[in-house]
This record gives sequence, C-alpha cells and structure tokens, in this order.
Amino acid sequence: MKGKVYFIGAGPGDPEYLTVKGKKILEKADFILYADSLVSPEIRRFAKSDARIEGSSHLHLDEIMIKIIQAAREGQIVARVHSGDPSLYGAIQEQIACLNEAGIPYEVIPGVSSVFAAAARLGIELTVPEVAQTLILTRIGGRTPMPPQEELRKLATHQTTLAIFLSASHIRKVVEELKEGGYSSNTPVAVLYRITWPDEQVILTTLDQVAEEVIRSRITKQALILVGPALKSLIDFDRSRGEDRKTSRLYDRTFNHLFRKADLRKEWESKEAKREEELKSSELPFKELGIIARSYPGAELAEKLHHLLPDSRLYLPQDVRQRIISSKEPENVVFYNGSVISLLQDIFTSHRGLILCMPLGIVVRTLGKLAKDKRSDPAVVVVDEAGRFAISVLSGHLGGANPLAQQVAGLLGGQAVITTASEVHNTLAVDLLGKLWGWHLVNPDQITPVSAAVINGEPVGIYQDAGERNWWSSHQPLPENIRIYTELEELRKSDCKALILITHWEDKTVPGTSPLLPSRPVVIYRPKSLVVGIGCTRGISTEEVEEALFSLLKQHQLAFESVRNLATIDLKKEETGLKVFGEKYGLSLDIFSKEQINTVKDLSHPSEVVFKQVGVWGVCEPAALLSARRQSPCQRARLLVEKSTCDRITLAIAEIDFG
Repeated sequence: MKGKVYFIGAGPGDPEYLTVKGKKILEKADFILYADSLVSPEIRRFAKSDARIEGSSHLHLDEIMIKIIQAAREGQIVARVHSGDPSLYGAIQEQIACLNEAGIPYEVIPGVSSVFAAAARLGIELTVPEVAQTLILTRIGGRTPMPPQEELRKLATHQTTLAIFLSASHIRKVVEELKEGGYSSNTPVAVLYRITWPDEQVILTTLDQVAEEVIRSRITKQALILVGPALKSLIDFDRSRGEDRKTSRLYDRTFNHLFRKADLRKEWESKEAKREEELKSSELPFKELGIIARSYPGAELAEKLHHLLPDSRLYLPQDVRQRIISSKEPENVVFYNGSVISLLQDIFTSHRGLILCMPLGIVVRTLGKLAKDKRSDPAVVVVDEAGRFAISVLSGHLGGANPLAQQVAGLLGGQAVITTASEVHNTLAVDLLGKLWGWHLVNPDQITPVSAAVINGEPVGIYQDAGERNWWSSHQPLPENIRIYTELEELRKSDCKALILITHWEDKTVPGTSPLLPSRPVVIYRPKSLVVGIGCTRGISTEEVEEALFSLLKQHQLAFESVRNLATIDLKKEETGLKVFGEKYGLSLDIFSKEQINTVKDLSHPSEVVFKQVGVWGVCEPAALLSARRQSPCQRARLLVEKSTCDRITLAIAEIDFG
C-alpha cells in the first residue's frame, strides 16, 4: 500500500496565509516534515493529535527522502511543507526526482509567495500601467551561480519591477549591478524582512541608500528586495514642482507598527534622474564643499574661500566670468546661468556643506522648500559679501555648520554667528555627544525632547558604563541640571525629566527589561567599545562569520553598533570571508603576529590542537585583548565574552578600558 506526498507552500510566515487546500492536507496528514528554519511552527496547530511532526533544517536530502519514502510506503499521507510557494527557490525538483524513482505519487499545493505578501503589505501594484508591466523574480549569484544571461545587471536593463530573493547578504553587490544595469540612484527600493512574521521589518529607501540601511539593520537573510518605478507611489512628491502629491503609506496609521523611519526625501522624477546623470558625467568630480555667489562682490569673496578650502567646488554666475580677479581661471569652477535659487535647488543634496556668499534673506526663502531633516540636510553657512559675518544657518550640530562657520570666519578675519541653543546657553549638545569618537545614536527621534529638557534647565540624568569619558570640557563644570548616575536603579528612582544612556549592553535598553520609566524621553548612545577576536578554519564564508557573531552578540546582549573592529592572527589576514565581512560592515581588521599573540597569558580556553598547528595556544582571545589594549588610553582591556566555538569559527569579545 502506497501513501501520497504533498508539497505544501506555507506562505510567507503568518499561518493565516496558508491556503484552504494546504490546511486540509495538514489536518489529515500522518507525517508532517516542515522546513522549520523558514516555516512558522504554528502550522502544528492544524495537525491531528497523533500526527508525527518533524523539522528538516538539520537534515540533508538523503535523510529527508528516506523519511518521506518510508512513510509513504507504509501508506501514510506525508505533508512536506516549504515556505512561500514551493516552485520558487523551493528545492523540490530533486525531491520529486527521488519520488519518481521510488514510484511514490505526489502533488504540489501552491502557496502565497513573499513577493505577493510584500506587495500587499506595502499596498502597491507591482505592474502599474505605463510604468511597469513586467515582474521579474530573480536572485543574485552567490554560492549558487546564475546563468550568464540572467545576471542581475542584465535583467536590470529592462527597467521594470524586480523582486530579488536570497540576496540581502550581498546588498552592496546588488546595488552595484542594478546601477550597472541602468537604475538611477533615486530608484525606490523596499527591503522586507520576514514579512508577515511578528518581527517583520520593512525598509523604504532609494538605491543609493539601501545598502547602508540594510547593513545597519543587520538584515542578512529571509528578506525580499523590491526595486523599480512601480514603487514610486510610496514616495512623497514635491507639490512645488507641479506634481500631484501622493501621501506615503509609510505614515498611514494602520502601518505605524510595521515601518521604522526611513529617509524618503529624494524625489523620484525623470528631471531629477536626468540632472543626476548629467552631474555624474561632469569632468570634475563632486567635492564635499560647495561655495556659491550671485554677484561680482560675492564672487570675489567666494573665489578667495575656494583657494583657502581644498577640494571645494565654486559656483559663479556666468556674467562675472570675464571679471574674475585671478589671472588664471580657478580650477573646479562651474559658471551657471539663471537664478541662484534654481542652482541651490539643483545642488542642495550634492555637497556635505554649502557656503553661500549672498544675503541671508535669499537663502532663508530657498531653504524653506529644500530643508527636510537635520540628520540628512547639508551644513549651510551664509557669508555676507563683505566677509564680516559667517552665519551657521542649517545643520549646525549634526551637519557641522557651526564649526564650518567658525572656520570660514577665521579664514576671512570675520565673526562666526552661532545661534544653536546649546552653544548660546553653554550647555550639553545632546546630538553631538560622542560624535568625535563615532558613537552610534540608536534613537534620533528622541533628540528633540531630551535636548529641550537640557535647554529648559530640567533635571537630565546620564548613565554611562562604556566608552570614552571625556565628552564634557574639563575647563568648566557640568551644568547644574545635568546629573551623572553610576547605577540604573538610582536613575530610575530619580526625578529626572529626560535620560541619556551610554552603553553597549542591549538588555539595559530593550523595552521590558530596562528599569527606565517609559514615560520619560531617553536618548541611547552606543560607544565603540568592543573588539571581536576571530579564529577560523581556511575558507570561512562571510555568511558563517555573520551568523556566528550576531548569534553570540544576541546571546550576551551586546550591541553590534558598539563593535569598533575585528582582530585576528596574521595567518588569517587574507581570509576572504573575514575581509568581506569587515568591508561590508565598515570594520577594520587588526592583525597580530604569532609572537604578539603569545605575549597574552592565562587564556581561559588554551588549545593544544591550535598550538600544534599554528604555534599559539589560542587566537580569538589574545587577538581581542591585544587590539582592545591598543585602543585604550591606559593600555587596559578585559574579556567580556570568552572563547566561543561555532562550527568553523571561534570568537571572543573584549571591552576597551577608557580609564
């Protein structure tokens, strides 16, 4: 007597997306073998009480097929459950071949693919009339290569909607190939992690921003990438340019619990895309600083600043070209026609900072339409045409307009005008805390309420257990309303109206575990205080490093944003997996010789095997400690996480002692 095997698509995650037919098969199945790493265990609730249920994540193909064929030959109904739809990257072809060879009947029950769940969650149509009428489902080549004719850069030439599976861990390569295929930097992109699961996450951004967003979010798998002009409706249009305004679904109240804040400022217009391509094709590369004038007196001043500030680009009106005071036309200069307002609109986001040699009123009226967010707007400094005042106008703190104004005033012998509250009142600038050392700000949305408490003189409590300590000038005492606490419990009981946490511990800031009162605004900073020591076998992959490190950090409740760098022995410095991982996350790799490694004594887990093979008693622990001591002003460090072994990699985490 032969049973039957059903390949069932479980959908993207939420059991409610299971088809009615799939649910009926599960209800009568004798043996359920499901992909437990991708399919929700909640499907178990549909099984009958005496059904045998097993996960398959730890099994290879032969082991899977032995179980399935044996059950079917015993006359059982077998439900082989895959995520999404089995026909898309489901690896069912080889299973079907085994069943055909064994003479076992089978049937495939389709499921809801994550691509359609993603479109539903975003509330968009993937095939928009006159925009995109073709949907391409694909992936990028990795350990599984792509046929040459299906390389992502070639598919991208169609300029339609792409749904890219299994590629989040190669996000930089994805972006590179999409751009090579013709997608512009402003192409809208959505990255959907574990869509319909309780911990789902959605990133809405543009092609030039998506790599950093994904890396910062630590998304490496179980994510779908949607790219193309069909996503255009998710981005706000600028009404001032004559477009109908379409409200972003990002702000729909029914989606508040699904989306985190994303940068959607950049417009998606053919005019903007064309302008970007024109600018990219310019002979002169973009420089960080742009200096602009609108009249001949302003041009004289702007040219002077251009000579004093290396790597700046000078913008002058065409009608002053013949009156340039230099005998030789300056390098890296653009002569523009039309109004300076149009020029500002064109280049506003093209520079890290702008120095505008013109009346302040013109700038204020123009910036009203351009400025969006202090976390992304460029620094803007206005200089009067006589060079007497350098006024910090926009992004004084985060953008750096305040120090830029001071620099310009110093060069011209003028006076810097700074109006930001923390400077005026000589108090703590919350949004600049730790910027010098690269501290990571976890929740920028809390800067405003905490800064308001600081400026208003309300009591503000600071707790710090990691990172550099000299964030306040030693020449003057802290403002009276700023209080330092050494214990979180004391901070919890205090009457402080706002809080600042400086810590690399996740469990002190995760809702539900932190002792902080939820009614008080809290700013959280992650100092760069951790060093990860790594030992590994030859040929380790980037994915293995990612999985092992993120798992270890989660286990010990340590924040990845606090990792300063990696460290290992010189024998491993050319390991591609380590190098690519470091490049992907912007982490340098500190290298130590065998002699240096052997200077570290009293290892917690010395290994005779490693000593016989390499000549050292360990790699990850001594490398982490040596690197952390190198970063410490007092040459001290301590091991936070002792040697941990995960398959082909060993990891240890040291904390830098900042004294």
